[in-house]
Amino acid sequence: MKKFLALLLALVLCCGVACAQAATLTPDDLVGNWYTVYEDVIPIYLLLNEDQTFEAVIPADLPIEEKSFDGTWDFDGAALTLHCADKDIPLTLDGIAFVGELFGLTVELHSEYMEDILEVLVAMDDSPDGLELN
Repeated sequence: MKKFLALLLALVLCCGVACAQAATLTPDDLVGNWYTVYEDVIPIYLLLNEDQTFEAVIPADLPIEEKSFDGTWDFDGAALTLHCADKDIPLTLDGIAFVGELFGLTVELHSEYMEDILEVLVAMDDSPDGLELN
């Protein structure tokens, strides 16, 4: 029961942090690597630079014509827009992930922040009184 309550508390705290972060995100908070793994097989990377330029990359061995593209980006507090030479790509904020379409695939992009949360949960599982995540 203690472990269940600890897990519940950890999830509530993660959700609270995610909501608070989403409500106060600025463009500076978005700088860095964003990623997803489409259908558990295809890694897709998005690098947002400080000068508000970006590069999106998908592995070269896939049958997709455009393997990477770049441009500029802006963030209005709720949506990230990637401005390419021939189109704008809107990505909406959903908790701590951006959801939209890249390379013709519907994706959910996560930042390194999500990895930090997972590392904390795994570390808690390693401690004697930690959570069991199985």
